[in-house]
This record gives sequence, C-alpha cells and structure tokens, in this order.
Amino acid sequence: MDKLTYTLATPVQFTASRRVEELHFRTELKIRDLKAFDRADGPLGATLYLLAALAGEPVELIEAIAAEEYPKLLEFLRPFCHPFLGTGAS
Repeated sequence: MDKLTYTLATPVQFTASRRVEELHFRTELKIRDLKAFDRADGPLGATLYLLAALAGEPVELIEAIAAEEYPKLLEFLRPFCHPFLGTGAS
C-alpha cells in the first residue's frame, strides 16, 4: 500500500516531545475508514476524522493543524478519495 507524504507549512507541536512536520497518508481507502463519519458532527468533523484515519493519527492532531493547511490537505488527497472529502461548498 502506497503512502503520500504531506509536509506541513506550519509544524504542530502536538505533545511536549512530539513535533509533527509531515503527515503520511495511506492511498487505499477502506470501508472501516468511512466509519469515521459516524463519529463526526457535520461535514467538517467527518473530513477531520477521515484525515486522521488515513494518516493513522489522533483526530486531535489533525484539529491542531493551522487552518490555512485545510484546503491544501483536501487538494492533496482529492485524487484518491474525492467522493468522501468535503468540497467546501455549502
């Protein structure tokens, strides 16, 4: 299974001992990843849970990423999970 590496423009100091500069996303979406939507409250929450599942990271880490990274992350991942990511349209 391939992984895509996304480099954060603004690294996240997630814990005292863990600074996150890159996220490594699986490129193969599984049905169990879609269960992330069940834990979410609304489309933004669903996308955050899906990003966390694909990266193998806690949703709290994804929530700590700078807001300006969000559209870039969606564009980065769109080629392989387009039907499941939010479009930003309302």
